[in-house]
Amino acid sequence: MTSTAFTAVLARGVLPFEKGSSGGWSKFGVEEAIRLAIFMDLTAQGMLQAQASKLLRDEFDGLLDFLNADPAPPPGPVLFGEASFGKLGKGDAGNLQETTRAICAIAGTIDQAIARAQRGLKGRWELKGLTLVSASDSMGRILPRLTDADLLTLEAQKWAAFMRAPESKQSWRKGQ
Repeated sequence: MTSTAFTAVLARGVLPFEKGSSGGWSKFGVEEAIRLAIFMDLTAQGMLQAQASKLLRDEFDGLLDFLNADPAPPPGPVLFGEASFGKLGKGDAGNLQETTRAICAIAGTIDQAIARAQRGLKGRWELKGLTLVSASDSMGRILPRLTDADLLTLEAQKWAAFMRAPESKQSWRKGQ
């Protein structure tokens, strides 16, 4: 994201993280870079900026909790997004009920991610919409930029492993 685009997102009030007291750049570390990369991916998939920002503000910590919950989760990309489900209300064929659920998953398939989002829904809900991005790929795109700018820290390397950034994009691992 260019500084002009960042300033526009800041001016619209849709940063996917809290801006510091002196502006959007005052507290900008690896976590903020990851949130911004996922934000860009969600909006590239057609999600409105305000919706993507809210999803990340509300659910990013849930993603971290999910990743921390299982010390040995199955291999696969870290998926992040939201699914919209709908069903007809009882006795009222024209009354469509809808719910939107955040998706934080490590899954080999989209079906597994959708099944995780459906947990806890009672009754027969049908998938109405899905916006899902690979947070692993988002992290993978950040690493070369950090390396090129000589800003790759141990914290960034830990985030890359934690977010399961694809090996092919982890240029910092070459030569180790």
